[in-house]
Amino acid sequence: MSDRHRFFDARNTAAPNRRILGKRMLAESNPLPNISRNNRFLWAAVVLCLLVVISVLDRVTDPRINLSVAFFVPIVLAAWALGRPGAVAAALIAEIPTYMEQTAAFGAAARSNVEATSTIVVHLLIYLFVAEVTVRLMKSREEAQTAAAKARALALELQTAYSRLDEDVRAGGTLQASALRFAPPTVPGCEVGARVQYARAVGGDFADAAVLNGHVYACVGDISGKGTPAALFSMLFKHLLDSAHRRGLCAREVVTELDRELSQGLPDDRFVTFFYVEIDPGNGLVEYVNAGHPEGILFRHSSRAIELLGPNVSLLGCSEVPTAVTTSTIRLQPGDVLVLYTDGATESRRPDRSRLGDVFMIDLVKEYGGLAAQEMADTIVRRVEEATEAEWRDDLTVLCIKATEPGQGTQELKNTASRD
Repeated sequence: MSDRHRFFDARNTAAPNRRILGKRMLAESNPLPNISRNNRFLWAAVVLCLLVVISVLDRVTDPRINLSVAFFVPIVLAAWALGRPGAVAAALIAEIPTYMEQTAAFGAAARSNVEATSTIVVHLLIYLFVAEVTVRLMKSREEAQTAAAKARALALELQTAYSRLDEDVRAGGTLQASALRFAPPTVPGCEVGARVQYARAVGGDFADAAVLNGHVYACVGDISGKGTPAALFSMLFKHLLDSAHRRGLCAREVVTELDRELSQGLPDDRFVTFFYVEIDPGNGLVEYVNAGHPEGILFRHSSRAIELLGPNVSLLGCSEVPTAVTTSTIRLQPGDVLVLYTDGATESRRPDRSRLGDVFMIDLVKEYGGLAAQEMADTIVRRVEEATEAEWRDDLTVLCIKATEPGQGTQELKNTASRD
C-alpha cells in the first residue's frame, strides 16, 4: 500500500475512532449515574414521594412557616432525572396544594377570584422557570462534557500523530547523517575538521571534504529554510556535487554546474549559499568561490591577523540565467587557519535575544586558532551553544582548514568529524 493510500485510510478511520473514544471519555468523566428508561419509573416514584411528603408537611406545620420553597427539590430532581416533561409534571403536582388552599380561601370569601388565580399562576410560573433553568443547565453541562471529551480524544489522536511524525523525522535524520557523513581527508600539509549541528532532527546545512587529483577540496553549504524540506534539498545538493567531482571538474566548473542544476530543480522560494575551496597542500595555494555565503575567516598564525573572504559570486539556484562564476586565490602558510561556517554561528540569539554577530565568531577564531582543525571546530560549536538558547538557534556548521608543515599529516583520530 502506498503512503498516499495509508494517509487517506488513516483519515477515513480517524473520525469514527475519535467518536468512540469521545463517548468512552464522556462516560468515564460523568460523576452522575446513567439514567436509563428502565429506572425512570423509580425516579418518577421518588419525585412523587417527595412531592407528597412536602405537601403533607406544609399542611401540618405552623401556617406561618411556608414550605413551598421545598418543592424546588423534587422539581430540580425531576428535571435532572426525567427531563423537561417530568419537570413540568412535577411543577404542576407541586401546585396542587396551593390550588386547594386558594380554592378554600375563595370559597370562604377570604380572597377574590383574581387574587387566588394570580397566586396560583405566579407559583406555577416560578416552578416552571426553575424546571426550565435546571433542564438547560443540565443540557449545557452535557454539551460541555461532550465537547471536553471530544477535545481530549482529539488531543490524544494528535499526540499519537505527532509521535509517529517524530519517529519519521528521526529516521530521516539518521538517513541524512548517513548520506552526508563527513570523512576528513588525511593529507600531508593540511588538516580538515568539521562539525554539523542541526536546530532540529534534520536540517539544510552540510559540509564535505575529500582529495581529488592530489588537491584537497572542502566546502560548506546552506539550503534556505529548516527541517525536512531543507534536508531533502541538501541531499540533492550532495548528489550534484559528487556528480561534478566524478567528472573531474575544477572549482569554477563545479560551482557553475551546481548553479545550473539547482536553477532547474529548486523551487522559486529556495536558494543555496555555498563556500567552495580547492587547496594544493604542497604549496598552500587556495582557490575559492563564495556564492553568497558568510565571509570566510582567515587567521594568520604568524601575525594573528584576520582576513575576511567575502562573496565573489551570487546565490546559487535562484536565477534562470547562469551565474558568471569567478574564483579568488589566497596562500596559506603553516599554522594559518581558514574557517568556513553557516549563518547559525552569527544569527543565533543570546538569552537577551541579541544576535551573536560576526565579531563573536572572529574572536573565537582568534582564541582557538592554535588548536587542531577538528578540535577547533568542535570547540567553536560548543561555545556558540553555550552563548545561545536552544529555541533561538539555527542550523550550524563549522569547517576548519589548517595548513601544516609539509610532510606533517592529519591525525586521523582527532579529525573524525562529529554530528549530534
